[in-house]
Formats: sequence, C-alpha cells, structure tokens
Amino acid sequence: MRKFEIGQRYKDGAMTIEVLERTAKTAQVAIIAHAGRINEKVREIKKVKINDWETEEVIFLNPYELHA
Repeated sequence: MRKFEIGQRYKDGAMTIEVLERTAKTAQVAIIAHAGRINEKVREIKKVKINDWETEEVIFLNPYELHA
C-alpha cells in the first residue's frame, strides 16, 4: 500500500501539497502556490482526513483528489 510520507510533495493538476505531519488517520498539509518557482509560497495549512483505499491512501481537498 502506498502511503503519504512526511516532507514529500504531491501534485494534482495545479494543486501542490506538502505533508507536514501525519497520524494514522489524519495529516497536516501545506497547500503551496507556484511550486518550484521563485515566487513559491504556502497558501494555507490544513488538517485533512486520510482515506484508505485498497492500494493507496487518498486525501480529498475540494475539488481535488490526491493519491499517495
């Protein structure tokens, strides 16, 4: 099973998140604007629920769905 790891960045379309902390059921993530560019900045820090699917973990941030 693929899991979210602390310090890793995950991308879906224009959205990039970085996992700051995690427990078995929740994760604290930073939503990053302009990832990898000179004007990169953290937009928001949220605590989200981690959903377990058969092969991977999934985070839902409306309207995005991020897979580990």
